[in-house]
Amino acid sequence: MAVDKTTTDLLTDSVSGILGLAFNTISSTESTPFWEALAKNGDLEAQEMGFYLTRFRGDPSAQQTEYGGVFTLGGTNSSLYTGDIEFLDVPNGQNPTYWLLPLTGLTAQGKAVNVATGNDALCAIDTGTTLIGGPSKDVATFWNAIPGAQAIQDQAGFYSFRKSLMVFAQGGNRF
Repeated sequence: MAVDKTTTDLLTDSVSGILGLAFNTISSTESTPFWEALAKNGDLEAQEMGFYLTRFRGDPSAQQTEYGGVFTLGGTNSSLYTGDIEFLDVPNGQNPTYWLLPLTGLTAQGKAVNVATGNDALCAIDTGTTLIGGPSKDVATFWNAIPGAQAIQDQAGFYSFRKSLMVFAQGGNRF
């Protein structure tokens, strides 16, 4: 596949683009995602994808933009994890949009937080965002359990924690 159109001023710093891995139903072009085309054509060894995200937490020399991480398409990279992988089915009965999984529980500070779970609380897995969304009531319950977290004035539904993370509150197959 070739790129025939780019968006200017999409990102700043040294980041050069975003690779969309969701479904065509939320694509601005409504085209088949490249991973899905490869899977349908039998071009992948396995219908799997994985992400290894490098962390720089607690590293005083870390810059605002740091390189790192690995995207594996068509299998797994066993050098990047230990233990077993738990494969979960994407919930059926809906038009696929984001990669969704049912929430099975939520903890804050090591303690369970009482929020909706299961198919009443589907979670989107999205490596391309810094926001975490959820039902307004559940998001408020979660952030109330975090010492130092606070609602952001004049931005309804947004919370901050150490002024570096904002959260927005909104009301059987591998691929």
